Amino acid sequence: MAIVNVLTPSVVVANHMGDGTIASFIITIYTIGSMVMGFLFCAIFKAFKRYISRFALYGMGKLINE
Repeated sequence: MAIVNVLTPSVVVANHMGDGTIASFIITIYTIGSMVMGFLFCAIFKAFKRYISRFALYGMGKLINE
Protein backbone atom coordinates (compact mmCIF):
# COMPACT_ATOMS: atom_id res chain seq x y z
CA MET A 1 0.00 0.00 0.00
CA ALA A 2 2.94 2.30 0.57
CA ILE A 3 3.88 2.23 -3.11
CA VAL A 4 0.33 3.33 -4.03
CA ASN A 5 0.61 6.27 -1.65
CA VAL A 6 3.98 7.27 -3.08
CA LEU A 7 3.33 6.83 -6.81
CA THR A 8 -0.30 7.94 -7.13
CA PRO A 9 0.40 11.70 -7.01
CA SER A 10 3.13 11.52 -9.64
CA VAL A 11 1.01 9.36 -11.97
CA VAL A 12 -1.99 11.68 -11.60
CA VAL A 13 0.03 14.83 -12.27
CA ALA A 14 2.19 13.33 -15.04
CA ASN A 15 -0.85 12.09 -16.97
CA HIS A 16 -2.71 15.40 -16.52
CA MET A 17 -5.57 13.71 -14.64
CA GLY A 18 -5.62 16.32 -11.90
CA ASP A 19 -3.57 17.86 -9.15
CA GLY A 20 -2.57 16.93 -5.62
CA THR A 21 -6.14 17.22 -4.38
CA ILE A 22 -7.37 14.58 -6.83
CA ALA A 23 -4.44 12.33 -5.94
CA SER A 24 -5.28 12.70 -2.25
CA PHE A 25 -8.91 11.79 -2.96
CA ILE A 26 -7.82 8.66 -4.87
CA ILE A 27 -5.56 7.59 -2.01
CA THR A 28 -8.40 8.17 0.48
CA ILE A 29 -10.87 6.07 -1.52
CA TYR A 30 -8.27 3.31 -1.88
CA THR A 31 -7.60 3.32 1.88
CA ILE A 32 -11.31 3.23 2.78
CA GLY A 33 -11.88 0.40 0.30
CA SER A 34 -8.99 -1.55 1.82
CA MET A 35 -10.42 -1.08 5.31
CA VAL A 36 -13.91 -2.21 4.25
CA MET A 37 -12.54 -5.33 2.55
CA GLY A 38 -10.45 -6.05 5.63
CA PHE A 39 -13.56 -5.90 7.81
CA LEU A 40 -15.53 -8.10 5.39
CA PHE A 41 -12.77 -10.68 4.98
CA CYS A 42 -13.78 -12.63 8.08
CA ALA A 43 -17.41 -12.92 6.97
CA ILE A 44 -16.40 -13.89 3.44
CA PHE A 45 -13.93 -16.45 4.74
CA LYS A 46 -16.52 -18.00 7.06
CA ALA A 47 -19.10 -18.19 4.26
CA PHE A 48 -16.76 -19.75 1.69
CA LYS A 49 -14.35 -21.56 4.02
CA ARG A 50 -14.81 -24.87 2.25
CA TYR A 51 -14.13 -23.38 -1.19
CA ILE A 52 -11.34 -20.86 -0.48
CA SER A 53 -8.57 -23.15 -1.77
CA ARG A 54 -10.48 -23.78 -4.99
CA PHE A 55 -11.13 -20.07 -5.54
CA ALA A 56 -7.48 -19.25 -4.86
CA LEU A 57 -6.16 -21.92 -7.24
CA TYR A 58 -8.63 -20.90 -9.94
CA GLY A 59 -7.64 -17.22 -9.56
CA MET A 60 -3.95 -18.00 -9.70
CA GLY A 61 -4.47 -20.18 -12.74
CA LYS A 62 -6.34 -17.38 -14.53
CA LEU A 63 -3.54 -14.90 -13.74
CA ILE A 64 -0.82 -17.21 -14.99
CA ASN A 65 -2.66 -18.04 -18.23
CA GLU A 66 -3.32 -14.40 -19.16
